[in-house]
Amino acid sequence: TSLAYDETWYAEHRDAGLDYAFYGHWQKAYAAMVVDATLQASYDAPSVFDAGCACGANLAGFLESGVFASLRGVDISSYMVALGQQAFGFDQDQLSVGSVTALPAASNSVTLLHSNQVLEHLPPNIIDETIDEMIRVVQPGGRIWAICSTWPGTYL
Repeated sequence: TSLAYDETWYAEHRDAGLDYAFYGHWQKAYAAMVVDATLQASYDAPSVFDAGCACGANLAGFLESGVFASLRGVDISSYMVALGQQAFGFDQDQLSVGSVTALPAASNSVTLLHSNQVLEHLPPNIIDETIDEMIRVVQPGGRIWAICSTWPGTYL
């Protein structure tokens, strides 16, 4: 199993039935649920930043929701970013290579910071730094939606 989030990693997951470049009902429904649960329609100009977005399938769901005035995603993998730009038509301003420890966003600039199944892949010594960075970019009254998958015997 590849530990680099590259073409081999993507192919292994795709072949196992988890195609990160697929977009369908689940991504639409998930985005609608997150938008609703985080009250994004109540903001004057909702904006979402997806930290560790892989190729951006969830970002595509947020875009299709029509709620956000702006959206942006970053991932550490240049392969996944290029795949997302090709699959979903995102430009460099919407989807780019970057680190969750140094998000390319101004402080207090987004109403929703989204991060799905990212934190559990990080080394323990950068978890606090990453969470601090997520907090930095969310405007007062904004929301952080972070999902972490852990398995028995694993801890964040």
